[in-house]
Amino acid sequence: MTDATNREPFQTGPVMDGALDATLEEQLRGILSQVQSEAASNDGVDVEVLLRQRLDETGLEVDDVTFDQLVVEARRAEPEGDLEPGATLEEPD
Repeated sequence: MTDATNREPFQTGPVMDGALDATLEEQLRGILSQVQSEAASNDGVDVEVLLRQRLDETGLEVDDVTFDQLVVEARRAEPEGDLEPGATLEEPD
């Protein structure tokens, strides 16, 4: 039996096998994928703030130009639509 007091209170490293071997480009793609997924499933998420948070959590540093490019790419993948909040989809005829 493991003593609960010896466990770390939060994750401090990658969970997936191979994550430590990933290149910077692969790590950034993984973070971008996470941000896009979360933005797609949560209305009102600020992609720029979320991306900055993910980069800070992982300790990855990118220059301003790269960050801006990632934000544009993350926003491009966000779902598009013109439905207003509370609107319903109409069934096709």
